Amino acid sequence: MQFLDNHIDTVRNYFVDTLAKVYGLDEARQMFRISLAYLLQIEFNQTLPARTTNIRFSESEVLKILAIVKRLKLEEPIQYVLGEAWFMDLDLKVSPAVLIPRQETEMLVSIANRWLKLNTWATNIIDLGTGSGCIPIAIAKNISNRNVFAIDYSFEALEIAKYNALKHNQSIQFEHCDMLTQEPFPGKFFDAIISNPPYIAEQEKAVMEGNVLMHEPELALFVPNENPLLFYKRINEIAKKRLRKNGLILLEINEFYGEETKTIFNSTFFKDVELVHDLNGKNRFLKAVKK
Repeated sequence: MQFLDNHIDTVRNYFVDTLAKVYGLDEARQMFRISLAYLLQIEFNQTLPARTTNIRFSESEVLKILAIVKRLKLEEPIQYVLGEAWFMDLDLKVSPAVLIPRQETEMLVSIANRWLKLNTWATNIIDLGTGSGCIPIAIAKNISNRNVFAIDYSFEALEIAKYNALKHNQSIQFEHCDMLTQEPFPGKFFDAIISNPPYIAEQEKAVMEGNVLMHEPELALFVPNENPLLFYKRINEIAKKRLRKNGLILLEINEFYGEETKTIFNSTFFKDVELVHDLNGKNRFLKAVKK
């Protein structure tokens, strides 16, 4: 594919017209804006410079755009195509080894940050199942003078998380750990445990978007139908032993298992157990405090 003049209008029209057949017009336009910001190396939510209206792409840039379109036509998430995702104003490296950070998880971090600002005594914070590192990095960036820890089962995910922490000049202590069978950071105690663990039951695959199923890591998404709350049960066990008095548990949860998840933490060990809605009014988070 070649363009007569490589002018931005010509390239945009090709990009949008091609991908509108797959994603719809509005999303195709947004994808072009994100891709353009990526090529110009500016934040995608910034106002594009006035000069962009007269851009003529080089041949190498056109080749990059054509490669982007080719992968997007196959419904590969744009974050994986570009190798980056935006999360709370952080530009993070991502790959199919990690989940793409989502708006719900931004809300999880916002809730955590509000609690940490009010509870300045809480110095040790851990993220269980960190993926790209979006949660601990966003916390460390906004809440100073805390010790932030994170674990993941995937070595490849940990490498990406370490890269992102270094990129944003945040000191996070990372550790490889299978939280279902191992103790995270043995000997350490925590004032806040935060996690967005796998919580989608295998049976829910039938109603999920195809690009998620095809490209995002199953290990970070799915749990067995017969034991959909296994990670929450394990986090409960960890918190009983390793969370200090008045410490916070904050978890992203499956909307269909809100009450069941709440029951796990309704015990003699925890208080103020509550479900918190996301922006769509769904049970999305569980919040509790250690007695």
